[in-house]
Amino acid sequence: MQSQRYVKEDSFEFVLPPEIEALPEAKEEFLRAMEEDARHYERLAALLQEKHYEAFLREGEEPKAAARKAEKKAIEDARFVLPNACDT
Repeated sequence: MQSQRYVKEDSFEFVLPPEIEALPEAKEEFLRAMEEDARHYERLAALLQEKHYEAFLREGEEPKAAARKAEKKAIEDARFVLPNACDT
């Protein structure tokens, strides 16, 4: 098990429910939804990271530390778009 709070979900794993997997049309729709969720997560994380990075720099953080802190803060909020099917 891994935390979604501080660990970036690159190409997150997910659970494919057997009932959805058994119906080709449902499986196709489910997989499209997972791909879309991943795109939204990545975009949100990038937008938030950029915002937080600039803020940390203004507060006097060194660029490397600002980048690290910004990523952690960004993924903490971006995770809310991840589906319940996300494997943790």
